[in-house]
Amino acid sequence: MQEATVNTWRQRVGRWSLLLLIAVFLSLTGCYTSSRLMSSSRAIQVFDNPSYNSVVNLGATGVSAVQRASHWRDASGTRPSMADTTQSFSKSGRLRIGAYNIAHGRGNGSDNWDGGNQGEREDRLREIAAFLRDSELDVVVLNEVDFDSSWSHRVNQAEFLAREAGFPYRVEHRNFDAALPFYSWRFGNAVLSRHPISAARLVEHPAYARWEGILAGQKNGVVCTVDLPNDNQVRVLAVHLSHRSERTRIASARMIAEERKREGPPLIAIGDFNSTPTDFPHAEPDASGQTALSWLLGEGGFTTLFPATEDIGQMTYSSTTPVRVIDWILVDDELRLLSQEVPPLTLSDHRPIIGVVGWKSHQK
Repeated sequence: MQEATVNTWRQRVGRWSLLLLIAVFLSLTGCYTSSRLMSSSRAIQVFDNPSYNSVVNLGATGVSAVQRASHWRDASGTRPSMADTTQSFSKSGRLRIGAYNIAHGRGNGSDNWDGGNQGEREDRLREIAAFLRDSELDVVVLNEVDFDSSWSHRVNQAEFLAREAGFPYRVEHRNFDAALPFYSWRFGNAVLSRHPISAARLVEHPAYARWEGILAGQKNGVVCTVDLPNDNQVRVLAVHLSHRSERTRIASARMIAEERKREGPPLIAIGDFNSTPTDFPHAEPDASGQTALSWLLGEGGFTTLFPATEDIGQMTYSSTTPVRVIDWILVDDELRLLSQEVPPLTLSDHRPIIGVVGWKSHQK
């Protein structure tokens, strides 16, 4: 009789344990599924925070910009004129624009969980914000920005940097958005601007793997219309292409070129392309011998400035051992990239890139 009671108790415990495991599994699955279903509705968000606006002063950064920009040349080999290249649009009528892959604020750590505690990560973000503020940029595109990720203590890094660097307008673009109870990873691109952003729209890219895009998300782009003084406008396309496949990058490049053909203001494509021209160091051409960057600068209809490949100071990756140029500023045929520099920051595994863009035709 006692043995039968024990067996009955064991059966009940086993049954309740199984039910508990099923309940936990369904709860986790439901939470994850809900986060993925809602991800498309919050993929792009535009923010206007006038209180973040601040007056920025041009210091030594401006002088170094002039000095370093002479290392870059245009397609004909001509070095650009440096007149007014260290002033914002409101002062010079030319756009100072930058791009920085901030690597989730982890610094040069090899894993997203590296980078220290919350205080250490925020100190690093403050250093990045100080750089952005002192560079007197009109617009900056940031890649690998966390909006609500467990490994970076759920700090919204776009909001943090916009506030600390004095950018009143920003777009948050979530490429990856998924969550479980007590754990989340939400990150992507951000565009910070000192001028109003009147529109923002997703630019879809092909996924490296379709199942990956469904389960967690994929690298897409976001194009923003920035309203400049005197009724001028420019479109800024934040780019972060796949790091795993040149074939996928080339397919994405074709979509970027389609965006260039759309009716609208002049277009700047800027960010981490994870690609370099075929004749540059560490190029990774596909089976046809093509790279995404070479295609964009050829059939894609964009232009840029080319670094001197023998000068490691103009390489953008990695920040501590620079051997490749994978971060670029590309402009369409209505614009001209007048100058470009790569400040030697080591706050991320990438170095930032800064350019000055002018209009070929007379502005309003």
